[in-house]
Amino acid sequence: MTTAGCMITLNNMAEVELPVEPLWFGAATSGAERSAGSGMSRQHQATRMANSGNLRQHLGEHSSALDFYRKTLQIYDELGDRRSKSEILTETGFCYLRMNRGSDALIHC
Repeated sequence: MTTAGCMITLNNMAEVELPVEPLWFGAATSGAERSAGSGMSRQHQATRMANSGNLRQHLGEHSSALDFYRKTLQIYDELGDRRSKSEILTETGFCYLRMNRGSDALIHC
C-alpha cells in the first residue's frame, strides 16, 4: 500500500484528499464498525459504514468494500430507506466492475 493521497467524496459531506497511511486507515475504518453499538442512530451508522466502504473501494480493497456495503444494505433495509439502498447497490455494482465481475455488477446496478 502506498502512502500517496487519495481524493474521495464522502457521501454528501465533502470531497477530501486523504493521506492514506496503514495505521490511520485501519483506525478510521474500524471506527465505523465500533459505532454499531455506540448509541448513534441507525442512519448515522449506515452513513459511516458506507463511507468506509467508499474509502476501501477507492483504495482498491474491493472485498473489504463489499463487506461494508453488505452491512450498510442491511441497515437501510431495516430503515426502509430505498433511496440510500439504491445508492449503495450502485456502489456495489461499480465495485464488482472494478473486480472484473461484470455479471455480478449487472445484478446490482
